[in-house]
Amino acid sequence: MSSRDDVIEALGIRPLGQEPVSGRQPTIRLDYTGIKEPPSGGISRSKVVQSGNLFEVYDFQIPIVYGQKNKRVTPRSAPERYEEHRARSIIRAVNTVRRLIHLNFSEKDMFLTLTFNNEQPFDINSLKSCLPYFKKFVRKTRNKYPDFRYIAVPEFQKRGAVHYHLLCNLSSLSENERDELWPYGFSKPKKINGTLHLALYLCKYLSKRFEDKRKEGHRLFYTSRGLKRPQVVYGMLAERLSKKLKEERSDNIQYESQYNSVRNGNTSYTQYLRQK
Repeated sequence: MSSRDDVIEALGIRPLGQEPVSGRQPTIRLDYTGIKEPPSGGISRSKVVQSGNLFEVYDFQIPIVYGQKNKRVTPRSAPERYEEHRARSIIRAVNTVRRLIHLNFSEKDMFLTLTFNNEQPFDINSLKSCLPYFKKFVRKTRNKYPDFRYIAVPEFQKRGAVHYHLLCNLSSLSENERDELWPYGFSKPKKINGTLHLALYLCKYLSKRFEDKRKEGHRLFYTSRGLKRPQVVYGMLAERLSKKLKEERSDNIQYESQYNSVRNGNTSYTQYLRQK
């Protein structure tokens, strides 16, 4: 089912003049990444990101333009905008991880920290050197558990060694199994008190990128294939959904704030958690 169909179902309405499209729909990821063709462009006063029963609504004073490919910003091409661009990248990564956790994991899953010991024949202080061994762990685990799903965030320990914070759906892994799958050091499990708490915990490491030059040029996080992805809606449908959510009970609101920007003026942000 497409993102538009999901939102239509939540709204209980259908956009005027449009009928549901039959056949397989393209997979739409956050901000329309991962699709062959971008959506038709336009302007919109609202943007809605749906992660299951969690709806995040952005209402803009100045309408946004969507569906256009942004020009890549580099330090050489636009030095005055580069830092802002990097900051936005961190925000997008944090929001993506938070939403993926809400969509795909629960307190029943497992949170692991994978650590390298000092006896390895490669540089355990290098993300580039350590990544092949993390990928080998993923391949071995997937071969044993085909339904293996995960989100992993790399980080550096105080001693300088790389380690991976891993949230996965294999809650029944024994200590012997973990040692077999990760023979490079230690695998420490940690109890999940709540997905929101865990999302904040992982996002704390993502936000450290500006402070650590060793992470430049490397991915902020890794995910398995097949994860459910947040869905983004713009235009008339987003505006109608925003209005409908405001008309519902106020106890659905989890969080709300306002901020101002030169591009969009006063922006209202609201999180709604609807009953499943």
